[in-house]
Amino acid sequence: MYTLSMIIYNDTLSQFKDDVINNMVVDKLLAKLRENGLQGGTPNEIRSWYNSLRFMKDVLDTPDIPGETYVAVEYNIPQTSKRVDFMILGKNEHKEDTIVIVELKQWGKVSKVDDASLHSIMSDLSTNEPVAHPSYQAYTYKVLISNYCDDVKIHSENLIPCAYLHNLGEHYRGVIEDELYSDWVEEAPVFLSHDALKLRNFIKQYIKLKSDTNEALYAINEGKIKPQKSLQDAIDSMLCGNEEFKMIDEQAVAYDKIMNAVKAGLEDDKKHVVIISGGPGTGKSVLAINVLAECISKLRVNASYITKNMAPRKCYSKLLARGNAKKEVNLAKAICSPYFLANAPKNSLDVGIFDEAHRMQKSPYMYYGKDMLEDAIYASKVSIFFVDDDQRITVNDCYTEGTIIEYGKKANAVVHKPFRLVSQFRCGGSDGYIAFLNNTLGIEDTANFKVNKKDFE
Repeated sequence: MYTLSMIIYNDTLSQFKDDVINNMVVDKLLAKLRENGLQGGTPNEIRSWYNSLRFMKDVLDTPDIPGETYVAVEYNIPQTSKRVDFMILGKNEHKEDTIVIVELKQWGKVSKVDDASLHSIMSDLSTNEPVAHPSYQAYTYKVLISNYCDDVKIHSENLIPCAYLHNLGEHYRGVIEDELYSDWVEEAPVFLSHDALKLRNFIKQYIKLKSDTNEALYAINEGKIKPQKSLQDAIDSMLCGNEEFKMIDEQAVAYDKIMNAVKAGLEDDKKHVVIISGGPGTGKSVLAINVLAECISKLRVNASYITKNMAPRKCYSKLLARGNAKKEVNLAKAICSPYFLANAPKNSLDVGIFDEAHRMQKSPYMYYGKDMLEDAIYASKVSIFFVDDDQRITVNDCYTEGTIIEYGKKANAVVHKPFRLVSQFRCGGSDGYIAFLNNTLGIEDTANFKVNKKDFE
């Protein structure tokens, strides 16, 4: 069992304002990170704290928001390495505990990725790569807190997400609030550089009274993690076109990249190869099932989730079928093993979704094809590979991101730039813990030569 999360800074609003004025808040953030062996505190992150927290101090510097409310900065979301920038806890007009979640960005410029990437956006600070839309980030953080924090007594309706882009000028409003992002902006309004008073009034709608204690923040920080939603309900609802099994941050960005490639592959005469890499627990399978659901229920194309490992195939089939044997038979083609690839005609699959692609093999034992990876690309109009270069189960597991690129080029396919998932979802300590394991096992030298036992029970 692992602990839920950690709030790096937590104090009253009055103390927060004093700490910002006295240049103490960054020192306190860094001290807490070091004390708990957490990663963070890079020069860019420190600059963002100095800048963004001063903006938040100005927004909250009003007698209309009681100084006895509580502020939390850098909340580490359970089972991930993602952190919520800013939260303020108080009571609403009905005397119910309410938390406003604020995603802070220092962006000075934004542009759409294209007219299809509804989760992603480009910014001047994103190094030419798309990132998650801040309203989408804030909304998913609300969902994660609602779904994973077992002890949180705050109703989902009293978790209020928003985004504050304090450096973004008014002329970018049409981009950041484009109709493409309307679902997320409606859930989590976005405020720009001239909107400080609007953001203050927004917060005042929900935070009207002081908090009796910071018990709600304590529950978020110290409570137990609930298991993820039942895959039975989540996957079944996704196949019906719903999105209860939420993706977060780079998962959503990877999803947009995949779906753009799928649509391009269905429209042109070329094969397309997409590679998503990531370590254990980074959400590759969650992403794969979301893609499967989209392809079958919305695009209505011939798509299959394919993995050599029998355990997830059985698990997903039973959960989707809800114990109905006939439905389970109907799912045999949607969720299947790669052994059929040996005899599959060219492009017989519109979309092949290959999970644990590093475990595919060359003519092993019961596989009668020439090469499982080569056959996968041959059989699929669009082939999507989820791979972990560092994971090997047997000596026959022989594929990597590099070999997939090589095979794709050999097949004259359009090989899209690989996308890497990095956020850990299944371990306390997240990236720091993985770095500790890599160092201990001699995979690579890292600064994490010991693990903080306080993250575990």
